Amino acid sequence: MDDDKEILAISKVNAALKDLSEEERYRVIQWVANKYVQNTTPIKLAGPTIANPAPGVIEATANINGTDTQIYDNFAELLEATGAEAPADLLVVAGYWLQIVKGAAQWTTREANNTLKPTGLGIDRMDNLLPKVLGEKPKRLIQVAKNKSAVGQGHRQLKITDIGIKWVKDRLGGE
Repeated sequence: MDDDKEILAISKVNAALKDLSEEERYRVIQWVANKYVQNTTPIKLAGPTIANPAPGVIEATANINGTDTQIYDNFAELLEATGAEAPADLLVVAGYWLQIVKGAAQWTTREANNTLKPTGLGIDRMDNLLPKVLGEKPKRLIQVAKNKSAVGQGHRQLKITDIGIKWVKDRLGGE
């Protein structure tokens, strides 16, 4: 009986993926694997091959807004490649990592800060920084919600805009 459920699931996955490009299938499968396989380390799939990838880059490209973009193996390498130093810029790069590379529909300020902290560049006063970043013109980030955590602190949910994506890609050399 369980085999029947698996066969049905495989059939549905095949139907959903068959009309997608190789890059699109890669991103969908990567997201599904990390969503449904409970693992402490994100699963890294062998993606579409590119010739002579740079060190620290997964051998895959993602088609983001009509252009191929290299996907970095870890956040620290992506951050280093952008050269970002200002807290607002760090937040935008963390958002890019969470939303574009990791596939989150939206992300919280806590998730962004947790992404930054291992690099030694966490943002101490997020509440002081957010009005500046969210008030930028053109906007690189937008707020989509504000959640209350169990301890009563608000964690804003953000999304990176097309302008923010372009800003990061320009910092990466226009990839």
